[in-house]
Amino acid sequence: MMGEAVIEAGIGPHAGFGRESMAVGTTAWVSGEVQDGLSVFVRGSAADFFSYQGDQAPLDDVLASGGAGLRWTARYLPHLILGAEGTLEYEQRTGADAERLIIATAGIPVAEQAIEGLWVYTDIQLGIAIPLIEDNRGPFFGYVEVPLGIAWQPLTWLLVIGEGGLFLPLITGASPTAGVG
Repeated sequence: MMGEAVIEAGIGPHAGFGRESMAVGTTAWVSGEVQDGLSVFVRGSAADFFSYQGDQAPLDDVLASGGAGLRWTARYLPHLILGAEGTLEYEQRTGADAERLIIATAGIPVAEQAIEGLWVYTDIQLGIAIPLIEDNRGPFFGYVEVPLGIAWQPLTWLLVIGEGGLFLPLITGASPTAGVG
């Protein structure tokens, strides 16, 4: 919940770890409350993938994405917040695993206040991806993402977030990546 704030903006590093490669990058977002409990957000990210053998040049395999969404949240109990959200994103990857996708996601954000100023949260998401170029996974495929994070607000204008999670495709032929952001 944004409390007295109307707009929230942030930027931060992230990393992802898969079976054969890892990625490092950054994410940025802006969220604005349009009505009590209802907010609109935009976000973007970019990450560079590296094989664990380290045999490729920097920026040889880059994944970039951007999108927008709508989130509704409400206080269910004094220390429990529940919600629902939907997003629409464009994603493009270069290199050997080049792809371009349109992605639609539905999520259920849940946050529990552990102590004053410290929250634990998750946002279980189900999504569908539609390839814009030929893809051996099919005309569209699904995935599930389960992040787990903590949000600490030491100052009224500063929010520190740490998040880890799991991302799994729901069909064979895709390359799963577990992420930490």
